[in-house]
Amino acid sequence: MKPGQHRQLRRARTTSLRAQLALLFTVLGLAALVVGCAPESLRSPALPLALFEAPGEPPSWAGPGDSSCGFPAAAAVSKIDAAAVSLRVLVGVDGLPKAVQVLEEPGFGFGSAAARCAMARKYQPGTDDRGVPIASWTPPIRLRFLR
Repeated sequence: MKPGQHRQLRRARTTSLRAQLALLFTVLGLAALVVGCAPESLRSPALPLALFEAPGEPPSWAGPGDSSCGFPAAAAVSKIDAAAVSLRVLVGVDGLPKAVQVLEEPGFGFGSAAARCAMARKYQPGTDDRGVPIASWTPPIRLRFLR
């Protein structure tokens, strides 16, 4: 190899690499633009059936004092008369609960009682962009206990 050829080869490789990077960034920029301009998703989350929702409040199944979920014994012993639990439920395509995630609870057995109650309910499954049922999580649900 002649003395000047080595330097020319290095310049050619550097120029080629710069051109490839410029092309890559152009393609990525266009992809980001297309994704950013895509229509809003038509997916819907899973929801409990017989859901009650007040404006500005998280969804709940029933009003305070609803005894269908049972009051935890540990709370009764500790003389606690009211509590609230926030949770979400993974709902299968068949509308049956698959898992519960307790997001916020005061202890004294309220989290477990709310999870048991959530697992005993039926749900409307979420849907994908084509309206086909899919497994998905519900939005946070607030379950209130009152004795």
